[in-house]
Amino acid sequence: MPKPKKIKKAKSFMFTTRHHSFSGVLGCIIGAVSIVVLVFSILIAYNNKGISDVKMGSEALFSAILNIIGIVAGLTGLSERDIYKWVPIASIVINSVVLVSWITLVIWGNLVK
Repeated sequence: MPKPKKIKKAKSFMFTTRHHSFSGVLGCIIGAVSIVVLVFSILIAYNNKGISDVKMGSEALFSAILNIIGIVAGLTGLSERDIYKWVPIASIVINSVVLVSWITLVIWGNLVK
């Protein structure tokens, strides 16, 4: 009688419960909206030959407040367990860069006048 074949052990896979953080995704969406507002504000100011309206200042202030909220959302997303870390980190980076851009534009606009 032939020797029975060895049963090969199936390759095991380790499943994870990682997910994308809601706060991190929210921060990324806020950052994307702020980038769009920043680009449109720059284009409108360029088309008006640098003469900006009061509405432009309110857009800048609202976008800066949104950027701060996006940074806080990214930081709270980093503190969650079993998440993909790149989304909250991207949220923090995007919102920080856009916030610094707004601050630079406001200061530079006041110095050039």
